[in-house]
Amino acid sequence: MSETSSNKMHLVIGGILLLIGVFVVVALIVVYSQAESDTTTVSITNVNPTVDSHYTNATSTYSGSDYWTTLTLTSGSITTIYINGVVSDANGEDDINDVDMTLYRSAVTNACSADVNDCYIVSNCSLTANDSDSKYYSCTADIAYYADSTGAGGPYPEQTWEAKLMVNDKNSGSGNSTKTAMEVASMLSLNIPETGIAYGTLASDTSTVASNNQVSPFHIGCLDT
Repeated sequence: MSETSSNKMHLVIGGILLLIGVFVVVALIVVYSQAESDTTTVSITNVNPTVDSHYTNATSTYSGSDYWTTLTLTSGSITTIYINGVVSDANGEDDINDVDMTLYRSAVTNACSADVNDCYIVSNCSLTANDSDSKYYSCTADIAYYADSTGAGGPYPEQTWEAKLMVNDKNSGSGNSTKTAMEVASMLSLNIPETGIAYGTLASDTSTVASNNQVSPFHIGCLDT
């Protein structure tokens, strides 16, 4: 083979190798481009929120401890109490929607209907920021002075008062916890209204049919003021 023919053969082989190299490079670029364009999908599951704590307090400010375990009411007055604590949500504090409370005498259960004697229902308790996964809550209940007593000497000494707290998130998740063993102290109270009923004056020498006793003139009851 002549030197000229040999050079041409080398050029042809070199060209073929060059084309193969270019093809390999283009193929690698296409493969890596497709790999980089792949989209990864992550599904986030909703986690139910939780009631982490509950305390009885005299103010709406969270204290981390009970202010009272036995509530002493005041005759003729409303006594305002607060149940507050912390609620949390693993999906973030923004997912916490609301907190509700039912405060009730234990025998009537948390399924009770609102009644100033034994069942107080509080919706949308106040919420304030705590950290990225939790909030403080405070539920306000105005207790009537004639609410059922569970203390010694009262009508229900074997029972207690309980508070069921329910937290709901924005994705229909919920959680609850019940605070137990709260007492309402016994109290003897008589509330006489300022305006009474005028029964009028009985005439003299009036006798009753049953005993035929004579009655002198007097007023019965309280006159209107």
